[in-house]
Amino acid sequence: MAADNDTDDIEYYVTFPAPTLGADADDEFNALKGSLQKNETAVMLVGWMGCEDKYLAKYSKIYESVGCTTIRYSPTNSDIYRGQKTSEVAKKLLDVLIEMNLSDNPVLFHIFSNGGCRLYNAMRNELQNNSSFEEIEQLGVVYDSAPGNPTVSQIVLSTFPANNPNMLSTLLKVGFYVFAAAYVGFLSLSRLFGWKVVPCTYDEMIYHQDGCPELYLFSKTDALIAASDVEYVITRRQMQGVDITFQCWDDSKHVQHFRTHREGYMKQCYDFLMKCLKRANDED
Repeated sequence: MAADNDTDDIEYYVTFPAPTLGADADDEFNALKGSLQKNETAVMLVGWMGCEDKYLAKYSKIYESVGCTTIRYSPTNSDIYRGQKTSEVAKKLLDVLIEMNLSDNPVLFHIFSNGGCRLYNAMRNELQNNSSFEEIEQLGVVYDSAPGNPTVSQIVLSTFPANNPNMLSTLLKVGFYVFAAAYVGFLSLSRLFGWKVVPCTYDEMIYHQDGCPELYLFSKTDALIAASDVEYVITRRQMQGVDITFQCWDDSKHVQHFRTHREGYMKQCYDFLMKCLKRANDED
């Protein structure tokens, strides 16, 4: 069952599936379904900036097919670039888990691109510092095409896709390019002099402590997120003892790894789910 909701200016979608074990499925797949249904696992998918829900819904079906409840949200530009708005949206999304009685369920987060990372980073801060959300159990985190250390061109391209250009969009792009250049320059100075004035999501993603496994899905041909950026995060996270799984493809575009490598992508998600569930059950 799927439902769309509009709570305090954010629109999200929830699906409560009712799967059955398939006689024609292999034993490993049925075992995953049985384990996920037993644990009543929930998955929150946070899309890339400007993502349409019809595209994000294709990813949620990966999890719905094995019995997970899914919550989908696609962030807007203002969700990402207005710090206070980012925190407000993060709290509202976590409130959804509590209001729908999903906070007692293990929750997997599936995050897309830098926009999704920025919003998830705000949710992570709430999970760690807000007692209202302390009952939410993080099962694991999947990063698709993220995180990346943003350049001016990447910020502009992610904010203004190169489809249907016109005079207005061109002027907006030029103006935003100037803003992005100043923003990235200020970030560089902040790092150089050790200033803490501007929080950088990329840096925070390296050092945050979720205490759960992470899966990174990325590509060497991603025009927006450099593979070397993701590999740097993976290396630094592994040095901190974080349980990391990753898959780097050679030929898929930004947030199109599922489209290009459907079977491989689904297997990575399912294997990661099993790994996270086993880890959680062993700790209980």
